[in-house]
Amino acid sequence: MIKPDFHKAQLFRDRRGWIAVGTILVFAALALLGRWDWRSRSDHPELRRAVAQAGDSMFSVARLRAYLGSLDDSLTREEVERWLESWVEDQVLSQEARRLGLDTLAHVREDLARLRMRYLRGLLEEQSLAETLSISPLELRTWARANEDLLALPERQLELDWYSGQDSLFLSQVPGLLRRQRLSFPLPDSVGVIKGRTGWTAVEELPRAHGPSVQNLEMEGWSPVLSVPGGWILYQLQAQRPVGWLPDPEVDGDMVRTAMLQDLRRKRLESRLESIRQSAVWKVDLEPLLEVESGVPPARR
Repeated sequence: MIKPDFHKAQLFRDRRGWIAVGTILVFAALALLGRWDWRSRSDHPELRRAVAQAGDSMFSVARLRAYLGSLDDSLTREEVERWLESWVEDQVLSQEARRLGLDTLAHVREDLARLRMRYLRGLLEEQSLAETLSISPLELRTWARANEDLLALPERQLELDWYSGQDSLFLSQVPGLLRRQRLSFPLPDSVGVIKGRTGWTAVEELPRAHGPSVQNLEMEGWSPVLSVPGGWILYQLQAQRPVGWLPDPEVDGDMVRTAMLQDLRRKRLESRLESIRQSAVWKVDLEPLLEVESGVPPARR
């Protein structure tokens, strides 16, 4: 009868020993992490230096580096300085508003809270829309056949060659020179005329003053010489897509894929938001307000 109890006691002591060892290891790891965190901060005091300050508010090197690292494009020194000056101005003016107690007004508090909620909602939606989707060629063709209404071109699109320079008289002679094959591009820099192509574009996307001169062009037709800031330009129509034009998944796969991704991401976002709404605990009930306004005492519980 004594031997089994001895084994139980031994097992209990062994288990307690392992628990104690595990606890010590956990605390040691936390201590090391804390020490590493403290040392990482103390080893880089320059990251806490201020690049901008307004009253008690400070914008540190670390914060600026994190912000710049989150941008898709790099900023010049002048652009960073202007951004920081804008931050300082916002800080100074908002601090004055708080000093005057403007942030304590009931409608201001509600507006600020609503702005924060809308910003967070926007982040949630952006996160959902940014998630990647994989689409096979078969899925692309199937979706294109079922969603022609989403693919049909709502407005006429043009593809235009453009010729630009500072000499309007020379530009007016370009169509004739090209027809007679007396001109080829690129021209020497001394001529001062450059050529480009717009890509597919709607008339409404061109400068407003150019639209009427371009919208009725026939294939390979030329516009008159038109003014632009610092010079002149003329267009030649190279291709067009009529209203209702449908892209071919085999030829215009990138266009169809873009439209399909937009549609799928929108539907997925709507489904996700609806799922969140359905799983949330919420209510809207104006009865308490109506009872208070009418002087009805609250019901006893």
